[in-house]
Amino acid sequence: MEAPLDLENAFWRFCLTLYAQPGVARDCLALQERAAADVLLLLCAAWLGMRRGVALRPEDAARLAMRVAPWRGAAVLPLRSVRRALKASPLLAEPPVASLRAAVAEQELRAEQVEAALLFQAVPAMPAGEAGPALAHANMAAALGQDAPELARIAAAAVSGR
Repeated sequence: MEAPLDLENAFWRFCLTLYAQPGVARDCLALQERAAADVLLLLCAAWLGMRRGVALRPEDAARLAMRVAPWRGAAVLPLRSVRRALKASPLLAEPPVASLRAAVAEQELRAEQVEAALLFQAVPAMPAGEAGPALAHANMAAALGQDAPELARIAAAAVSGR
């Protein structure tokens, strides 16, 4: 039996710190839109390289993605879809609709926190090497299945977000 989910784990704290760095949210959202990236999986890859010195192989990234896929499909993505639909609604200017959208956004963040806990729980037990931004960048490219300019900026921000 697995340990209970730890919602306030080191990976989640890393995500919050990194996401608050200038430009990181923009770059993450661009990858989410353009490449259908799972931002939490990318941030997990960065965390493994930056904090743990773990080199993430494509098969490790695929295993992590499969671990969280049921939860993403059941909770994260539907909540995101509702939040986006409410944002596009002509009724958004109405206070009750704006309030509903804010509540859905809060629940989406909570669902993402559960996904982060699932990733943290499933982190591969791999030998650690030299941690740093180059490994974080390589890990994110492995998780995304390609390189992208945003990955270098996110890896650089992970250094300043220590």
